[in-house]
Amino acid sequence: MGRVPFEALFTGCPGIEAATWSGYLSEEPCSRGAGHTLQRLYRRDVPAGWFSFYDYNFLAGRPFADINYDGDSIREAVISRSSARQLSLGSPEEAVGAEIEVNFRPVRVVGVYEDVSPVFEKAYADIMLPFVTERGTREGLDGRRLGVLKLAPGADRSDVEAEIARREATLNGMLQDNNFHMQRLYDQVEYTFFRDEMINARLLYLSLIHISEPTRHAQ
Repeated sequence: MGRVPFEALFTGCPGIEAATWSGYLSEEPCSRGAGHTLQRLYRRDVPAGWFSFYDYNFLAGRPFADINYDGDSIREAVISRSSARQLSLGSPEEAVGAEIEVNFRPVRVVGVYEDVSPVFEKAYADIMLPFVTERGTREGLDGRRLGVLKLAPGADRSDVEAEIARREATLNGMLQDNNFHMQRLYDQVEYTFFRDEMINARLLYLSLIHISEPTRHAQ
Protein backbone atom coordinates (compact mmCIF):
# COMPACT_ATOMS: atom_id res chain seq x y z
CA MET A 1 0.00 0.00 0.00
CA GLY A 2 0.90 3.66 -0.21
CA ARG A 3 0.86 6.29 2.54
CA VAL A 4 -2.74 7.43 1.93
CA PRO A 5 -4.47 4.11 2.81
CA PHE A 6 -1.92 3.32 5.53
CA GLU A 7 -2.77 6.50 7.42
CA ALA A 8 -6.50 6.39 6.64
CA LEU A 9 -6.99 2.79 7.74
CA PHE A 10 -4.68 2.48 10.73
CA THR A 11 -4.04 5.88 12.36
CA GLY A 12 -6.01 6.08 15.60
CA CYS A 13 -7.88 2.86 14.81
CA PRO A 14 -9.56 1.39 17.93
CA GLY A 15 -7.96 -1.89 18.96
CA ILE A 16 -4.60 -1.12 17.32
CA GLU A 17 -1.86 -0.31 19.81
CA ALA A 18 0.78 0.57 17.20
CA ALA A 19 1.19 0.52 13.43
CA THR A 20 4.23 0.69 11.18
CA TRP A 21 5.22 -0.50 7.72
CA SER A 22 8.19 -1.76 5.77
CA GLY A 23 9.36 -2.56 2.29
CA TYR A 24 9.63 -6.12 1.06
CA LEU A 25 12.69 -8.16 1.96
CA SER A 26 15.03 -8.31 -1.05
CA GLU A 27 18.34 -10.09 -1.64
CA GLU A 28 20.91 -7.67 -3.04
CA PRO A 29 24.67 -7.47 -3.74
CA CYS A 30 26.62 -5.71 -0.98
CA SER A 31 30.31 -4.98 -0.50
CA ARG A 32 32.86 -2.58 0.99
CA GLY A 33 33.27 -1.07 -2.47
CA ALA A 34 35.28 -1.59 -5.65
CA GLY A 35 37.75 -4.44 -5.43
CA HIS A 36 35.98 -6.18 -2.55
CA THR A 37 34.03 -9.45 -2.76
CA LEU A 38 30.30 -9.11 -3.28
CA GLN A 39 28.04 -10.63 -0.62
CA ARG A 40 24.37 -11.47 -1.15
CA LEU A 41 22.54 -9.98 1.82
CA TYR A 42 18.90 -9.38 2.67
CA ARG A 43 17.79 -5.75 2.76
CA ARG A 44 14.63 -4.15 4.09
CA ASP A 45 13.58 -0.48 3.85
CA VAL A 46 11.91 0.78 7.05
CA PRO A 47 10.90 4.00 8.83
CA ALA A 48 12.79 5.13 11.94
CA GLY A 49 9.79 4.10 14.07
CA TRP A 50 10.50 0.49 13.11
CA PHE A 51 13.08 0.30 15.88
CA SER A 52 10.57 1.16 18.57
CA PHE A 53 7.90 -1.17 17.15
CA TYR A 54 10.36 -4.10 17.26
CA ASP A 55 12.90 -4.45 20.06
CA TYR A 56 16.34 -4.68 18.42
CA ASN A 57 19.48 -5.06 20.51
CA PHE A 58 21.93 -2.43 19.23
CA LEU A 59 25.53 -3.47 19.89
CA ALA A 60 27.04 -0.21 18.65
CA GLY A 61 25.84 3.06 17.16
CA ARG A 62 22.17 3.97 16.79
CA PRO A 63 19.10 3.61 14.56
CA PHE A 64 18.96 6.01 11.63
CA ALA A 65 17.08 9.30 11.68
CA ASP A 66 13.45 9.59 10.54
CA ILE A 67 14.22 10.86 7.04
CA ASN A 68 12.57 10.13 3.71
CA TYR A 69 15.61 10.32 1.47
CA ASP A 70 15.16 11.89 -1.96
CA GLY A 71 17.77 9.66 -3.63
CA ASP A 72 20.51 12.33 -3.84
CA SER A 73 22.29 12.06 -0.47
CA ILE A 74 24.15 9.12 1.06
CA ARG A 75 21.67 7.09 3.06
CA GLU A 76 22.30 5.88 6.57
CA ALA A 77 22.05 2.15 7.25
CA VAL A 78 21.97 -0.24 10.18
CA ILE A 79 23.31 -3.76 9.78
CA SER A 80 23.37 -7.02 11.70
CA ARG A 81 26.41 -8.36 13.54
CA SER A 82 26.87 -11.19 11.01
CA SER A 83 26.63 -8.72 8.10
CA ALA A 84 29.45 -6.64 9.60
CA ARG A 85 31.52 -9.80 9.79
CA GLN A 86 30.68 -10.88 6.22
CA LEU A 87 31.63 -7.46 4.91
CA SER A 88 34.92 -7.56 6.88
CA LEU A 89 34.06 -4.43 8.84
CA GLY A 90 35.54 -5.71 12.10
CA SER A 91 33.80 -5.41 15.46
CA PRO A 92 30.40 -3.69 15.76
CA GLU A 93 32.15 -0.58 17.11
CA GLU A 94 34.58 -0.55 14.17
CA ALA A 95 31.74 -1.00 11.66
CA VAL A 96 29.96 2.19 12.74
CA GLY A 97 30.92 4.99 10.37
CA ALA A 98 32.06 2.66 7.58
CA GLU A 99 30.84 3.29 4.05
CA ILE A 100 29.56 0.26 2.13
CA GLU A 101 27.69 -0.33 -1.10
CA VAL A 102 24.20 -1.83 -1.26
CA ASN A 103 23.16 -2.71 -4.79
CA PHE A 104 26.18 -0.63 -5.92
CA ARG A 105 25.03 2.52 -4.15
CA PRO A 106 26.96 3.98 -1.19
CA VAL A 107 25.46 3.97 2.30
CA ARG A 108 26.96 4.82 5.68
CA VAL A 109 26.65 2.41 8.63
CA VAL A 110 25.35 4.20 11.73
CA GLY A 111 24.41 1.19 13.86
CA VAL A 112 24.96 -2.55 14.33
CA TYR A 113 22.32 -4.77 15.93
CA GLU A 114 22.37 -8.35 17.16
CA ASP A 115 21.28 -10.91 14.57
CA VAL A 116 17.56 -11.66 14.32
CA SER A 117 16.49 -15.20 13.49
CA PRO A 118 14.84 -15.55 10.04
CA VAL A 119 12.01 -17.31 11.87
CA PHE A 120 10.89 -13.77 12.83
CA GLU A 121 10.35 -12.97 9.18
CA LYS A 122 8.91 -9.46 9.49
CA ALA A 123 11.71 -8.25 11.79
CA TYR A 124 14.51 -10.08 9.97
CA ALA A 125 17.02 -8.39 7.65
CA ASP A 126 20.78 -8.21 7.22
CA ILE A 127 20.75 -4.53 6.29
CA MET A 128 18.04 -1.94 6.93
CA LEU A 129 17.78 1.39 5.12
CA PRO A 130 15.38 4.32 5.57
CA PHE A 131 12.59 4.74 3.07
CA VAL A 132 13.29 6.70 -0.08
CA THR A 133 10.58 9.23 -0.88
CA GLU A 134 8.04 7.22 -2.85
CA ARG A 135 6.13 8.94 -5.62
CA GLY A 136 3.02 6.79 -5.69
CA THR A 137 0.46 6.45 -8.43
CA ARG A 138 -3.33 6.33 -8.32
CA GLU A 139 -3.71 9.23 -5.87
CA GLY A 140 -1.06 7.85 -3.50
CA LEU A 141 -2.84 4.51 -3.02
CA ASP A 142 -0.19 2.22 -4.43
CA GLY A 143 3.14 1.44 -2.84
CA ARG A 144 5.68 -1.29 -2.32
CA ARG A 145 5.18 -1.39 1.44
CA LEU A 146 3.53 -3.72 3.93
CA GLY A 147 1.62 -2.48 6.96
CA VAL A 148 2.29 -4.16 10.32
CA LEU A 149 -0.17 -3.83 13.20
CA LYS A 150 0.06 -4.59 16.90
CA LEU A 151 -3.27 -5.36 18.54
CA ALA A 152 -3.99 -3.62 21.83
CA PRO A 153 -4.31 -5.89 24.89
CA GLY A 154 -7.77 -7.42 24.96
CA ALA A 155 -8.67 -6.25 21.46
CA ASP A 156 -10.77 -8.56 19.32
CA ARG A 157 -9.32 -9.18 15.86
CA SER A 158 -12.73 -9.41 14.19
CA ASP A 159 -13.73 -5.99 15.61
CA VAL A 160 -10.50 -4.46 14.30
CA GLU A 161 -11.04 -6.01 10.86
CA ALA A 162 -14.59 -4.64 10.76
CA GLU A 163 -13.38 -1.13 11.64
CA ILE A 164 -10.65 -1.28 8.99
CA ALA A 165 -13.26 -2.38 6.41
CA ARG A 166 -15.47 0.55 7.43
CA ARG A 167 -12.56 2.96 7.06
CA GLU A 168 -11.72 1.48 3.65
CA ALA A 169 -15.27 2.15 2.47
CA THR A 170 -15.06 5.73 3.78
CA LEU A 171 -11.73 6.26 1.99
CA ASN A 172 -13.10 4.95 -1.30
CA GLY A 173 -16.10 7.23 -0.96
CA MET A 174 -13.71 10.21 -0.91
CA LEU A 175 -11.69 9.12 -3.95
CA GLN A 176 -12.61 10.30 -7.41
CA ASP A 177 -11.16 7.97 -10.02
CA ASN A 178 -9.75 4.95 -8.15
CA ASN A 179 -10.52 2.53 -5.36
CA PHE A 180 -8.28 0.86 -2.82
CA HIS A 181 -8.87 -2.72 -1.71
CA MET A 182 -6.85 -4.54 0.93
CA GLN A 183 -7.22 -8.23 0.19
CA ARG A 184 -6.78 -9.54 3.73
CA LEU A 185 -5.13 -9.18 7.11
CA TYR A 186 -2.77 -11.90 8.30
CA ASP A 187 -1.76 -12.75 11.83
CA GLN A 188 1.90 -13.51 12.50
CA VAL A 189 1.58 -17.28 12.09
CA GLU A 190 -0.47 -17.03 8.88
CA TYR A 191 1.91 -14.57 7.25
CA THR A 192 5.08 -16.40 8.26
CA PHE A 193 4.13 -20.01 7.61
CA PHE A 194 0.85 -20.36 5.69
CA ARG A 195 0.51 -17.29 3.48
CA ASP A 196 -2.08 -17.69 0.70
CA GLU A 197 -2.39 -21.44 1.38
CA MET A 198 1.34 -21.93 0.73
CA ILE A 199 3.46 -23.56 3.44
CA ASN A 200 6.90 -22.04 4.07
CA ALA A 201 8.70 -25.31 4.82
CA ARG A 202 12.09 -23.67 5.45
CA LEU A 203 10.76 -21.51 8.26
CA LEU A 204 8.78 -24.39 9.72
CA TYR A 205 11.95 -26.47 9.93
CA LEU A 206 13.86 -23.55 11.47
CA SER A 207 11.13 -23.14 14.07
CA LEU A 208 11.26 -26.82 14.98
CA ILE A 209 15.03 -26.60 15.35
CA HIS A 210 14.74 -23.58 17.67
CA ILE A 211 12.07 -25.32 19.74
CA SER A 212 14.03 -28.59 20.01
CA GLU A 213 17.40 -27.00 20.87
CA PRO A 214 16.64 -26.31 24.59
CA THR A 215 15.16 -29.79 24.94
CA ARG A 216 18.24 -31.44 23.44
CA HIS A 217 20.59 -29.49 25.73
CA ALA A 218 18.50 -30.41 28.77
CA GLN A 219 18.75 -34.14 28.17
